[in-house]
Order: sequence, then C-alpha cells, then structure tokens
Amino acid sequence: MATIEDYENGGILYEHKIFKKHNKFTRKDDRNCYINYEINNTTPISIYIDTWVCFTEPAGSGRILMKALFEFIKNKYDGVNDNTVVSLIPMPNLDKNPRIPAEKRTLPNLVAYYKSINFDKEYFKEGSNYLSGTIGNIIRGISDYIKIGGRRKTKRTNKLKRSNKLKKKNKSTRKMYY
Repeated sequence: MATIEDYENGGILYEHKIFKKHNKFTRKDDRNCYINYEINNTTPISIYIDTWVCFTEPAGSGRILMKALFEFIKNKYDGVNDNTVVSLIPMPNLDKNPRIPAEKRTLPNLVAYYKSINFDKEYFKEGSNYLSGTIGNIIRGISDYIKIGGRRKTKRTNKLKRSNKLKKKNKSTRKMYY
C-alpha cells in the first residue's frame, strides 16, 4: 500500500507516492514524467535517483520536475537541505523519445547533460559510474541551465529594448515640416 500526497509547484500538479522501498514523484497531467528515488536515512541523509523519465513537451519539463521534487523533499523531510547529496547512475533511455534522436542518446551525452545541471562529482562504485551533487547546486544548475548552442532569451529582449529606445530618440529629434 502506498501513501499518496499531492503537491503544486509553478502551476503544475504533482503526485508523491511513498512505497516500502522507493518513492515516486509524478506529474499529474502526464504519468510518463516521473522520478523514482530513495532516501537513505544515514547520517547525513542522502538521496539516490533510481529512474528519471520525462518525454513531456516542452523541452526542459524533466528539469522542472527534478527542481520541484527537490523543493518538495526539502519541505517534507527533516534533515534534507541544500547540502544533501543526491546521486544517480547515468543510463541512457533507449525508449523512443520524440525530442532526442537515437544517435544522441548516448552515455557521454547523458553524463554531459547531468554535469551541465551541476551533478558535479563523478565516482566509481560497485562496478558502476555514479554522479552526485548537492540539492542546492543542482537546483542552481537547473535554474541557470542553457542548452549548448542556444542563446539566452534575455539577449533578444535587450536588443529589442535598445532598438525601441533608438526609434523613440530618432522620432523625438525629427523636425516638423509644414
């Protein structure tokens, strides 16, 4: 039997289920966007991400899910804070993903993605490569994430602001001819 709790963050509804061995954090509007995780009640507490899947549009929905999960966990569990360590074993999802072509679903690309959102420590344990980071660093990495090759949206708005200022300036310096 699972314990179920609803959570809202940024206008998106989530469902948190607690099972005996693991927990599941799911978007209510898309059951295929979820994270399975375990909380290790060691001292200090640590979190292990078992499965992180999200094919939901728009791109970035998985990052938003991860950030919402960490904010939920920080509020729900005593002892979980920005310094809590989160770890996972990167494994590319071989299922069909409409946003990522099959040739780009590789382990090196996945590791690079995790590192771009501040899973900043890499170590080898029990025959597997693990990545880890702290909740605070990962939330910061998700908030600051820029897709490689893309541009920040603010650059365009700054150019628009400058061009609008120039238009206003040129308009006000025109001489009126009658």
